[in-house]
Amino acid sequence: MDDEPGAWPLLLAAFAVAVASCGGSTAPPREPVPVEHTTSAPTSAVTVTDEPPPAAADEDEDEPDVPPSPPAGTYQKIPMDVVAALEAHGEVHVIISLDVPSIGANEGRIDAEIREEIALVQARVLADLEDSDFRTRIAFDAVPAVAGTILSAQGLARLEAHEDVLAVQLDLGGGGDA
Repeated sequence: MDDEPGAWPLLLAAFAVAVASCGGSTAPPREPVPVEHTTSAPTSAVTVTDEPPPAAADEDEDEPDVPPSPPAGTYQKIPMDVVAALEAHGEVHVIISLDVPSIGANEGRIDAEIREEIALVQARVLADLEDSDFRTRIAFDAVPAVAGTILSAQGLARLEAHEDVLAVQLDLGGGGDA
């Protein structure tokens, strides 16, 4: 990536759009605008755009889309202490807070229907993580959260981009039970 001029602005723009679409910013997402450059030749014109080339035909379409890892300090849902711990130790124990809107609509009461919705949101988030990204420790029954270990920067990026994730914070331990 360092060898490709102009790659970082495109990467940052893509990340900003992903964060904005997840509610990470109140500013409307900006669409990248292709810029056309025209060079005159004696007999013809050549048009070059900054649009990415089409995907190669041999790419495996079953692979999930992997959001790019943003540069340090650009996460909205993940504090820098989580990022620093991952960089220092290669893994970090976290609590992932999940968005389950019906809890508020149910005046905070946790009944069987809410527990089922919590389980569905947990399953959606965990399904988007690879085994090399995250190891689950506890998927709580009545709390919209998951405790586990982030194993890669790619895992952080996936959680940052996920619409059901509200926040990721260090798990400092304790004696709670599911």
